[in-house]
Amino acid sequence: MKLTGTPAQLKMFAALSKLLNQKPTVQVSITAIVKTAGVSRSAFYLYYSDLPAFFKDLQDRLLAHVEKAQDDHLKSAINATAISPDFENAYPVFFSLTKAVQDNFMLFKGLTEQKESRQFIEAFQFSLSETLFSNLTENMENKEFFDGIPSDYAMPMFFSSILIIILHWLHKKNPELAQVIARLITRSRYVAPYELFKKAD
Repeated sequence: MKLTGTPAQLKMFAALSKLLNQKPTVQVSITAIVKTAGVSRSAFYLYYSDLPAFFKDLQDRLLAHVEKAQDDHLKSAINATAISPDFENAYPVFFSLTKAVQDNFMLFKGLTEQKESRQFIEAFQFSLSETLFSNLTENMENKEFFDGIPSDYAMPMFFSSILIIILHWLHKKNPELAQVIARLITRSRYVAPYELFKKAD
């Protein structure tokens, strides 16, 4: 599953992805985008009033792409996990998430590596939370889950720190494949923080 848009928009998104492999977002210009995309400057202004509008539209499409990927698996996984926490129930959710990011890896990387990226990162986190809570059925609220913790608190705790792992992955020199990160995220959901540093027997 890739980003949606007209052929001209998709060319400009692809051009930005190439440019972000060479320079930070603050150094990207409209001229560079249209030249790399092979479209006219008027084509850019047909869709966007300026560069910030272009970036805002792209960010919205990236988040929608992630939300759609998660929605395909999230509700069934949450319900199954609430009944019986299980690695195999959770993995498809995290793989759909990491695969959606990998589909547009350079765009996500470029849009999260600058000082100006805080707003997009916060929107990314909010998107993950909103997707989670929109799929958390009402009858699960206040239902005890792990040792007296209500499920509507337990589930956000279960899904916490995912964005931190994804951001670290995006900015590694040699990033792993999406399925590797998905399994890492899934495994981390079943490990208490202190166990991460436990010495091997």
